[in-house]
Amino acid sequence: MKKPMITGAARAELTPTGKLRVALNCANFLLVGRSASGFHGVAPDLGHALAEQLGVQAEFIGYDNAGLAADAASTGVWDVAFIGAEPARANQIAFTPAYVEIEATFMVPPGSAIRTIDEVDRPGVHRRRRSRSLRPVSLPQPCARTTGARGGHSGLIRSFRA
Repeated sequence: MKKPMITGAARAELTPTGKLRVALNCANFLLVGRSASGFHGVAPDLGHALAEQLGVQAEFIGYDNAGLAADAASTGVWDVAFIGAEPARANQIAFTPAYVEIEATFMVPPGSAIRTIDEVDRPGVHRRRRSRSLRPVSLPQPCARTTGARGGHSGLIRSFRA
């Protein structure tokens, strides 16, 4: 594969500290894993590949969720981030086209009358999602008629079993 031409100006903009500081959403186990030896998975591999193209080392900064990574954009602690595009943050973060698409859906308890995503958006339906996740931006509709709440992972599990 031919190595792309990267200008000095682009390198300087992407690596102001001389290394590529990469923000990772550690809540997304499909893209990021963490072990004693460091980060692994699709997003860290992409970070390493970009750093290699730039001729610098990659430094990874793990965040507990995408919202925290996005919040840190204005602080200058990272240079690139592998998080989902969120229209509300487009004024702070220059999002690229998607490098991966992850389908999302709803999980309902056994015996639920809900059978399709369209049936979720109706009065009386209560949704929960993990705090600071960006997942709702990718769902096919805004669910304007449901009520919603955010919570941690254990809270989501408890509410599902209730």
